[in-house]
Amino acid sequence: MGDYVRILVLDDDIQRVEQLKEHLSKQDPDLKLDHTKDIVSFIHLVETNSYDCVLSSESNLLSKTELTSKIIELIRVPRITYLGDTRLPESTQRNHETLKEQNSQSYQVLANRIRKTVSKKQNETSYLPEHPKVVVRGEEIFIVNDDGTETSWGTESIDEIHRIAENMDADLKSIQWVRDEIELCISEITTLLSHSGLPEEDIADLIFEGYRSVLVRFKRFDSSFNGR
Repeated sequence: MGDYVRILVLDDDIQRVEQLKEHLSKQDPDLKLDHTKDIVSFIHLVETNSYDCVLSSESNLLSKTELTSKIIELIRVPRITYLGDTRLPESTQRNHETLKEQNSQSYQVLANRIRKTVSKKQNETSYLPEHPKVVVRGEEIFIVNDDGTETSWGTESIDEIHRIAENMDADLKSIQWVRDEIELCISEITTLLSHSGLPEEDIADLIFEGYRSVLVRFKRFDSSFNGR
């Protein structure tokens, strides 16, 4: 790739760090890892190097200290936590990933998440997709899709059309971003479940049951919007 990502790993398990370096380098050779297991070397490394993210084991005590959290906050880089040798995540937090020795799919999931997280942090103002795009031609608004097709949305007065188009563009891009993120999460969950030994034919049902459990939250969103 040539697009290097500098990563500082916080973990006191040397064997696990070596496995991490080995497997992540296979998935993405441009992920460059430094390692620290104590607060002194951690401070020295962040003072003398520039990192794109911090990768920490949830079981590492150094990762849990207030000083460590404060330093990561000050250097303004994202932090991604993995769960040691566990196969499935014990937390629903988005940036929590899983590692399993000799499970290349889990390392691929982690490598992808590192890339995506760092990319968003490096350019936070442009994480929204390029399409759909809203364009104005005269007094008519068009929605341009990523395949080049266009749909006429309608006409507006010339003094309002650009404000309306700008708001529409932000809304449609945000909706597409949410859709893409949900699809990514479902894909990652599917991969991790399939490597946990669950029957392939059960995975879709399990994911749907998980969706049903959070459907109440979506209904609350809908209720709040309708109440406006």
